Amino acid sequence: MVTRPSNCSLCGYLCGLLAHFSDDGTLVKVEPDPARYPYDVAIMRGCRRFASNVEVLTHPARINYPLKRIGARGSGQWQRVTWDEALDDIAARLIRLKDRYGPETLATCIAAPRSQYWPLHRFFKPLRQPQ
Repeated sequence: MVTRPSNCSLCGYLCGLLAHFSDDGTLVKVEPDPARYPYDVAIMRGCRRFASNVEVLTHPARINYPLKRIGARGSGQWQRVTWDEALDDIAARLIRLKDRYGPETLATCIAAPRSQYWPLHRFFKPLRQPQ
């Protein structure tokens, strides 16, 4: 069994955790990391989100790579694409929207101005989207 420090990403607090993996690399267990935020194991043990990490991360229906729709909307037909293909397609679509309707056509919404959302702001800055 291999143990690695990580973070719970099921809410904005990103609590520290210890992830335990089997020899084949499968996540089997997570536990609070008492050496890192929130520094109180009792808080994380009582958190429903924290407790669901293994189920969420190992669920057989979890999508772990980008998919592009190849059939009609609602047909359920998808094709696996690379991350570069997916990001290039998304960027082109966002630029077309901005060029056609102006930068205010793109909007974001976050629950609080926490620092971990800086990538979102950095992403939209080249599009000159108001923040």
